[in-house]
Amino acid sequence: MSIPAGDTKKIASELSRCLPIRVPPMTVYCWITSRSSPSITPVKICPELGYLVGVLVGDWRRASHGLRVKDEAFAEHYVRMYEKVTGVKPKITLDKEGFYNTRENGAFLKTMWKTGLWKVVAHIYPRQFLQGLFDSEGSISPNISRFSSYTLEIWTANNEVLNLAMTLLKKLGYKTSIYVQPPRIRIFRFPQQE
Repeated sequence: MSIPAGDTKKIASELSRCLPIRVPPMTVYCWITSRSSPSITPVKICPELGYLVGVLVGDWRRASHGLRVKDEAFAEHYVRMYEKVTGVKPKITLDKEGFYNTRENGAFLKTMWKTGLWKVVAHIYPRQFLQGLFDSEGSISPNISRFSSYTLEIWTANNEVLNLAMTLLKKLGYKTSIYVQPPRIRIFRFPQQE
């Protein structure tokens, strides 16, 4: 079967325009001529997906697909959640700078980010989403004014993530407040629920 090169380029261009990934013309040619088929990772809609989306809006590297974090336990937990959602277990590597890295395709996560679907998943699985976000961008500190109390903080410069996190926390019964620190860092705090 002979396919004009211009046709595969047009198809590849249109796919790349519509999808959050680049599809090379040679890949399109192989699909059309049945020499290969698209690689599709099945994604389960489950609570673990909420956790992955929380990590997506936090530490997940949308440009290079994967994590680069200092906390090995966090990286291992992320890999377990990713495997439950996709059936694929990303490998964790340690780089020269002491960061734990994963490198997975994760095109479905990138698609969720670009389309805004991550917000829907966050509403479906709010606790898991907040756990992933907190694991990525959170910290905990004692509340000096109240004995045996603490403050949880989420650091983000993304207003959309911040506002959604506040909405979900309020629905779960937490008191929230925002502290802005110049130039672009926003700290989101919510005290321990009593």
